Amino acid sequence: MEIRIRHWNTAIAGAVLLHVATVAAVLWTPTQPGAQLPGVGGIEISLGPAGGAPGTDAQDSPEPQEAKPVEPVETVEAVTPGAPVEAVPVEPVIPDAVAIEPVKTVEERPREPLPVPPKVVRPKVAPPPKPVEVAAVDPAPPVRTPPPAVAGAQGKSGTKDAKETGSGDNSQGGGVAGAAADYMSVLQAWLEKHKEYPRSARLRRIEGAVMLYFSIDRDGRLLAYRIERSSGHRMLDKETIAMINRAQPLPPIPADMSRDRLEVVVPVQFSLH
Repeated sequence: MEIRIRHWNTAIAGAVLLHVATVAAVLWTPTQPGAQLPGVGGIEISLGPAGGAPGTDAQDSPEPQEAKPVEPVETVEAVTPGAPVEAVPVEPVIPDAVAIEPVKTVEERPREPLPVPPKVVRPKVAPPPKPVEVAAVDPAPPVRTPPPAVAGAQGKSGTKDAKETGSGDNSQGGGVAGAAADYMSVLQAWLEKHKEYPRSARLRRIEGAVMLYFSIDRDGRLLAYRIERSSGHRMLDKETIAMINRAQPLPPIPADMSRDRLEVVVPVQFSLH
């Protein structure tokens, strides 16, 4: 738009200058010399020859030529600046719509369920170990006091009977308790023989005691077992279970105990000293 306005201004200025030059040319006429101009009041002046020269007839001055009328120059109308050219609205170029392909939905495969970690069964904290059950021993019958001896033979016989009765009852009661104590010692030694101190626990200087419950039949076969009280260290508890499995079959129950099944709670010590 600015370039077009400049062109219009230049054209208008040129037209104005052209008109001014034309008018100036029309109005301007060349001035004639004074001798040739017509006299005022019709008086003609003639000049004679100088220095006594023979007179000559004055030459007739030439008649003034009539100025030819100048044909009027057609005036050029000033070009008025036209109305500003309206800017043609340019239609915005709309890009071709690109067809968007629908997104394909991918079928999700059912995820396999994650394996459930096995539940760790913590050993129950057991109360203090129960004493080893020992078969109840029938109380010994009261000792009968022999009547006073009538004769020496009867006195000896009565004394002999009393001794035999007392000695027999005492040996029977002491035999059951002694057999149970002896069996527990054998059982403890058997378990210690199959016990192993975990290497990692030894390196880390870990110590502890596990209370182990188990039951056996007359032949020493293991019927059931569990940890009554944990040591607080998993590796020691694990070794205790491994020990009882390595130690079976255990020593059989002695016949003097008259038991078909025995339940025992024993301490298993893990000590570095």
